[in-house]
Amino acid sequence: MASARTVKGHAKGGTVALVLVLTAGVLAACAGGPHLLTQGEGWRLEALSGPRLELSVEDDDSSRTSGVSEYTRPVTLDEAVAFSVPRDGDDATLLAGPVDEEARAVRVESVDGEVVDATLDAAHGLTWFWATLPGSQSISAITAYDADGDVVDEYTLPPMPPPDEGPVTDPGDPADDLN
Repeated sequence: MASARTVKGHAKGGTVALVLVLTAGVLAACAGGPHLLTQGEGWRLEALSGPRLELSVEDDDSSRTSGVSEYTRPVTLDEAVAFSVPRDGDDATLLAGPVDEEARAVRVESVDGEVVDATLDAAHGLTWFWATLPGSQSISAITAYDADGDVVDEYTLPPMPPPDEGPVTDPGDPADDLN
């Protein structure tokens, strides 16, 4: 059973009403603009129409925005992306992406064995998940479960490298470059 709540806020030029609908543990926002998924000190992660996932980071000297769009249909956990964000004066790994609409829980596991339950949020026609892990982490598993606890999707790629290190590549034999 769904429950709805209207939240009023102020925006430039007037008052905005936003209806929040909670259905089976997934928060859904019924609005057309950017939808805030999560934020921390100096950064915010938003889902935008398109659909698009966008991270904005601001500090004293600069600001930067990075994003991901063009998701496949049906969506898959292989499209998850890891971002490096500041948390408590240190780096943290923010993992986010679209997830199957049947998902009611997502569990994230790092190569080091750290396990985190993700938050689910519906916006712009997709269900999104996000999870924050301490430090710069390599992700080894992401699993989505339906309401009965059955697996509906799994991350099937090799371990995802930490967000600040980029993909791990094998440089191969330099002599191969001469051919």
